[in-house]
Amino acid sequence: MLHLYLETNIWNALSKQGVDAQALLNSLARKNATPVISPHTVYELARTFTGKKPAPKAQGMKLFSCVKAFLDLDIPCSKELMEFLGDEVAAYRQGDTTIDPLLHGTDRADESQEVDKLANGIVEDRVLQFIAQRTQHAKKSRAGQVDHFAYRQEVKKQLQKVPESQLSEWLTLVATARAGGEALCSHLERMFAPAPTIDDALALLRAPVARAARALVRADLYSNWRCANRNSNPLDLMDDMLHVLQATYSDVYVTAEKKQSGYASLLLDHRTRVEIYDGRTPIDLWLEGIC
Repeated sequence: MLHLYLETNIWNALSKQGVDAQALLNSLARKNATPVISPHTVYELARTFTGKKPAPKAQGMKLFSCVKAFLDLDIPCSKELMEFLGDEVAAYRQGDTTIDPLLHGTDRADESQEVDKLANGIVEDRVLQFIAQRTQHAKKSRAGQVDHFAYRQEVKKQLQKVPESQLSEWLTLVATARAGGEALCSHLERMFAPAPTIDDALALLRAPVARAARALVRADLYSNWRCANRNSNPLDLMDDMLHVLQATYSDVYVTAEKKQSGYASLLLDHRTRVEIYDGRTPIDLWLEGIC
């Protein structure tokens, strides 16, 4: 089954164009394909309720009624990025080479329940807190990255020596070198106690099961390279990259953000294809066409 991970702008297009969920799923099923959603996407879509446009509640309810229609028809719901990473660590320790990237049972039911609430205009405090935390984290990370290079000019100069034409090869090489291990350790130490060593992180990065780990490290390295070469990163880069990384275990990452064409394929490996919606073709026909 071909899993199409739909970014938030694609869900918005499905809602705005009034796409019939059952008809689209039937068409995709004939091509052995299905849309995929994640809890991260749900939370990001909930930003609609906090928007400044007129009638944000009505817009949010319409959007989530669309999402609910697809979830009620049992489309797959993936885990979140850091759950991928935790599962990969556990799988590596057990000698496994794969993980199950999808939610099942109670976890899947909880996600459907969350969408039901939002479709009825019920936005709980924890949803609003998540949105506020994501915004603050993006600002803090962006500022910290600029400060980091202000005191480490030698690192900045080294990154500036990497031409964009060789960026893909550089990311692949460095992701499984010591710099990659250090980057992964910074994530793992927030998840595990005692924290894994750099050697532990490197061993994981070089293992077949580490699909999300390698993608996460490539994202860190890309972000640093971009900041070093452009002096700062856009405030929305972190959120955009997180959308991309959520698709690590899907077959196709689908977005309407043209700017992501410049880096989405750098973060994801060859098993995940990137497709950019043209914004002209009816979204249901376009989705059928990329399968």
